[in-house]
Amino acid sequence: MVRLELTIEVEEPLILANKHAAGNIVHTLDYISGTALRGAFAARYLSLKGLSQKDEFTQFFCSNEVRFGNLYPESESEGDFVFPLPISAKTCKGYKGFKKDDPSKEIHGVSDYLLQEIPESCAAKSDLLGGRIVFCKAPLETYPCFYEFRPGNYRDCKKVEVGKRFSVHSEIDDKYKRSKEGILYTLEHINEEEKFVGNIFFSQESLYESFDKLFFSSRTPISFIKIGQARSRGMGKVIVTNSTRGDSPFFAMSKGTVEERIKAFNDGKLDTNEIQFSLTLFSDAIICDKFLRYLTTIPEWLVEEELNISSSKIEKIKAFTAYRMLSGWNAALGLPKENEIVINKGSSFLYTFKGSGEEENRNLIRALEELENRGIGFRRNEGFGEIIVCDPVHLYLRELEETR
Repeated sequence: MVRLELTIEVEEPLILANKHAAGNIVHTLDYISGTALRGAFAARYLSLKGLSQKDEFTQFFCSNEVRFGNLYPESESEGDFVFPLPISAKTCKGYKGFKKDDPSKEIHGVSDYLLQEIPESCAAKSDLLGGRIVFCKAPLETYPCFYEFRPGNYRDCKKVEVGKRFSVHSEIDDKYKRSKEGILYTLEHINEEEKFVGNIFFSQESLYESFDKLFFSSRTPISFIKIGQARSRGMGKVIVTNSTRGDSPFFAMSKGTVEERIKAFNDGKLDTNEIQFSLTLFSDAIICDKFLRYLTTIPEWLVEEELNISSSKIEKIKAFTAYRMLSGWNAALGLPKENEIVINKGSSFLYTFKGSGEEENRNLIRALEELENRGIGFRRNEGFGEIIVCDPVHLYLRELEETR
């Protein structure tokens, strides 16, 4: 597996809608999806070479040999990473957020509850009255956001926000070429100068070399690409400011090796007959059963199939999951895409594996490494189905407990 790391800077307002607008307001995603990135590079490929080499085009854009990952906001500090916060993480509803978000405010913090029981309410010390300790007792809620962290340090996490704004437009009358009376609509878009970072994965060295030579190492490397909606109206232009080869697996670089993470989940022991592991979605996932019915969770039988493990050895203990309807537009056909149900990024699942000792546990680790490298579900070449095995954030994000 070869990895190409991209950094993209927004030069024009960027609109990345993930569903058809129900009213007159179009909302945007706060990241660049792998689907949009793949479409932008495919359009540039066709402008450069047309369909003179259909086999190469198919390998780049219509197979799982090249996977275009999501681009998430760039971290503010060098050496830090930005990930979507798991759904299993909760914050105080009254004083929400990470403690590092705003030191001037009272914030109770964020804790992850995949490996521990969720308390009935926030037990942080909210105030002292007459020497008597007063606890917050506000309810806990999910905190959907991106968080920035330094590898190995989850005590200084903070929320990462993407700058966005709204603009109001008027529909143009086809006959008179002027504003149509009473037809206003609002677009939400990502601000200029926002930066996003992500990866493109190649199954073969030769594919990486061909892709890099065509788009980045030729005499006329691409300086910009157009992404998203309203591209003909002065929107969607982004600049590729960095494209470098990654020498190590992305999750191993940011979270540690799979073996290290599984050991941390099991107190450093692999010689037992039962170990725990978790799967956390780094991106949305599209998963179906054998009858092509959409699933909103990752069941045990599917994990056993993906890992090539005999049935009844894996049991799901806990799950924090959410799902939504995904729609889109096929620019090549000029038609809307079929609606699909996706499991949201950040969904987390905890399992136990009942083996027969260390050797079988190590076989499980190798299978989980392969699963993390290839992803799960459909449309993986568009960034869907990226998965993290035993994310350390489930172990070490404990800000709410530290405020007691």
